[in-house]
Amino acid sequence: LALSEQQLFRLLSVFAGGCTLQAIETIATSARAGGINVLDGLSVLVENNLVRQVEQPDGEPRLLLLETIREYGLECLADTGELEAAQAAHAAYYLALAEEAEPHLRGSERARWMAQMEREQENLRAALSFLLEQAHSQTGTPQGALQSERALRLCVALSRLWYVRGYAREGQVFLERALARREGVATPLRARALYEAADLASALDDVE
Repeated sequence: LALSEQQLFRLLSVFAGGCTLQAIETIATSARAGGINVLDGLSVLVENNLVRQVEQPDGEPRLLLLETIREYGLECLADTGELEAAQAAHAAYYLALAEEAEPHLRGSERARWMAQMEREQENLRAALSFLLEQAHSQTGTPQGALQSERALRLCVALSRLWYVRGYAREGQVFLERALARREGVATPLRARALYEAADLASALDDVE
């Protein structure tokens, strides 16, 4: 592979459970992966059997790596010092997607948006886990407070999905972890997160 194709392969490994073309294009830009032609690079990766392209019910193809190949790509990301930047770009993309989806999960288009967010469950978990880990490792710093805020925002955006799709227990655990690191988080966001945590507890008959 050419150097730009190698870099694209490494970036693809940050996705859990595959991704859309829009997602990899956005993250390539956010991670400052200059010089990558995403479409040409993907064609080469598909031809070399490193990436599979799977058609989805909505007609948008999904790009997938075998898990063993993905693990190798993550090792390469770490070795080149690109891992944290790629994970940060990944988390920012899925936070934006979740916040865009959140109002639609209660509206007339909820079935389509629920299906889309369901396909992204592994990526959403990975993004939330990264934000929580960053908040923990940077406790007491402005960056740690920012990551705590982002983690809570993502939890709030996902709460309806967790409630409707039967992920209430998982959501409760994530919300408890995020609420435990609330230093510097604005009161309205914390209040909304507490409300969503109570709603999930109610769904689990956790009255106390």
